[in-house]
Amino acid sequence: IFDNSVSFWIGRRFYKRYDSYLSDHFFFNMSGDGFGVNNLDLGEVKLSYSFIFSKIDPAVVVKDEEVLYQSHDLRFEKTIDRGITTFFFNYMHLEGKQFNATQQIQESDGFALGVLYEDTQITDELFNMKGKNITGVFFGKGLAKGAGASSPYSDETLIEDMIANNTNPDKSKTFRFINYNGFENDTWGLMTNLVYEYKDDKALSNTEQNWYSMGVRPYWMFSKHARLLLEVGYDLVDDSILDKNHYLLKYSTALEFALKKGIWEKPVLRFFYTQADWSESSKGLVGGSYYADKTSGNNFGVQVEYWW
Repeated sequence: IFDNSVSFWIGRRFYKRYDSYLSDHFFFNMSGDGFGVNNLDLGEVKLSYSFIFSKIDPAVVVKDEEVLYQSHDLRFEKTIDRGITTFFFNYMHLEGKQFNATQQIQESDGFALGVLYEDTQITDELFNMKGKNITGVFFGKGLAKGAGASSPYSDETLIEDMIANNTNPDKSKTFRFINYNGFENDTWGLMTNLVYEYKDDKALSNTEQNWYSMGVRPYWMFSKHARLLLEVGYDLVDDSILDKNHYLLKYSTALEFALKKGIWEKPVLRFFYTQADWSESSKGLVGGSYYADKTSGNNFGVQVEYWW
């Protein structure tokens, strides 16, 4: 019933993070400094726990002052015939502190929860291609409003916003749904991505919005070392505060060279061209100062991508 895969760790860690490669979006990332236990076998499920913390010295405070920001993360992973289901629970806490006569930070906490399902069979059943499909649903409230996408290690901006606005994120919340996949055979490959996120952060950033994102990238692997890809991506942000819709539509094509055949093989040398168009309401918000007065743009170049 039990196995010996349990491990203990201490230090800085990329902790069980997930990203949708197509959009380079780390939607589940509780990395940072701390300690924890991985894969404690409880019979039906495996338990992992992490304590991640950061002593943050806010840049908006003149003197060197630190506040303790901590996160407690629980994961329950269950292996099934079709893949893995992960249940996620998170609690965050930030101590309160008076820095000087005019600057303080309020004590705050929050929670997040979610479920992630990795199906390793569906792409074979539907398309006779190897790969997996991943679906996640997350909710976060208060200090954990990132809903699994941010940890104390990456949240210094949140602390500075709390000091500047003399408020806390207790009423803030985020709901996120994501589905993405990648699958292939000896000649063809495909990646897709679908995201819906609702964010209510009126107290801190005067933000309330719905974000919709979708993309598709087919591959043609016409030789062992070369592949051609196309990509189409679309993003829509419905801004409830300003009562505006912002969209961006992007098209890309690329010729890639890799040492082996396969959509995940790295390193890769990529020659690419991209065309993008965006709404009039997004003018000045896309592409930096060069595109400040434009609603379209293009780019081409050469990239080398490698991972470890």
